[in-house]
Amino acid sequence: MHLMVKIGAKIYEVQVAPVKFVNIYQAAFQKGDTVEMIGAKIKLQGVDAILPREIKDGDYDLVYRDEKGKPIGNGHHAASLRTGSISSPRLGDLR
Repeated sequence: MHLMVKIGAKIYEVQVAPVKFVNIYQAAFQKGDTVEMIGAKIKLQGVDAILPREIKDGDYDLVYRDEKGKPIGNGHHAASLRTGSISSPRLGDLR
C-alpha cells in the first residue's frame, strides 16, 4: 500500500506495506486524514518518499518496522497494532 502525504509544501509517497498486511488490522486511510508517522525520508526511483516505521491515524497505531528499519515479523512486511501514542510524531495530510 502506498499513500501520498503532504508535509508542509512537499508531497511524499509513503511506502506502507503490502495491502494484505494493512487489511489484517482493518486500517483504513482516507484522503484528507491527518496522520502521525515516524520513518525515514528517502528517494525512491527519483521520487521523494517515506519508509514508515510507525503510522498513527485516529485510533490506529501501526508499527511496521523495528528501530533499525527491518520489517516486523517473519518474511516480508508485517504490522503490529499498538495502543498508546507515538513519540516524536511527524504530521502529514493524506493527498
